[in-house]
Amino acid sequence: MRQTDSSSKWTALLKSYYRYFDRYKELHLVVGFVLFIASLLLPLGEVALAIEIPIWTLTALFGLCLLVFWVAKLVHNPFPPPREPTRRRHLLELFLTIPDYRRHLQSARFPRYRYRRIRAERTADNREVPIEADLVPFVEFSHDALHAAHPDLTKEERRELYEGWWQCNHDSFLFLEKKRNEGARPEVIAVSIILPLSDGGHKHLRDGVVAVIKLRGQDIEKTAGASKHLLIDTWIIAKSHRRKHDPFVLALVLKHLSLFWNPQETPEMTLLIEPDVRSVRTFLAKSFFSGPTKTADKGDLYWRHFPHDYVDDNVTGYYHQLLSNIARCREWPLRDL
Repeated sequence: MRQTDSSSKWTALLKSYYRYFDRYKELHLVVGFVLFIASLLLPLGEVALAIEIPIWTLTALFGLCLLVFWVAKLVHNPFPPPREPTRRRHLLELFLTIPDYRRHLQSARFPRYRYRRIRAERTADNREVPIEADLVPFVEFSHDALHAAHPDLTKEERRELYEGWWQCNHDSFLFLEKKRNEGARPEVIAVSIILPLSDGGHKHLRDGVVAVIKLRGQDIEKTAGASKHLLIDTWIIAKSHRRKHDPFVLALVLKHLSLFWNPQETPEMTLLIEPDVRSVRTFLAKSFFSGPTKTADKGDLYWRHFPHDYVDDNVTGYYHQLLSNIARCREWPLRDL
């Protein structure tokens, strides 16, 4: 056990050194170049020993640091090697590994991650409304990331739209919070909006009769599990968290889908997406979604019907694992404050 702990400790130190050296490699190259030029000029002129010895010492130390860096890179290889250019990783692989959320909640000194619905409160006239503090992240994230798709939609209009959707189905809004340290206020790092469409709402959307932002009560199912058509409207990650490939963030949309769908009991389902950014559109094309067709406001609508649309044997296994992960996410509890 001690040997394993010692090995893990040295591995962690080597990774930290590798990461630090690689992050500031431009600075290190400048320092190395200056030392190299200085070491070349020293024999050409007479310089004081007090200057010559430190320069040669620094040159030797830099050479040693560089040697350790290349040993870490070529021999120990603390980071995974780059994939071969000929093997293109399928985008669905991003969703194939989900975190052990139950274990995280039980074993962590304090739970860093929490999946939550929007909470409700009652007005003076006994009307149920969403708590404003919970609705704000959806409005802010969406307005910042998707404003170009609907430039005429003001923040207040977006808030009213989302409150109307929430009134139709409270499960349509889910977000992920993260605590930086114990006792800190949770920070919203990702939001998700999924609308369970009625048969009529699905038909109207597919036929171009209605736009996504015009979906209203008759188009949205009010009971969880009643819909066979799920519209993934929004999945936005906070800017500070977008390049981290956090498995808890990637699992947010799967957890949200699991509130409406259990693939093991009801395999038939249609997922619909109207991409507002190019990266999502590229993802859908490479993931063999059908479409696009046009919605009423000329937006592109893609869809995939499960389980019948496995058009490529190479990705059938990916989709089966994806559905298995959605079923596993149903076991994860939703946490309240």
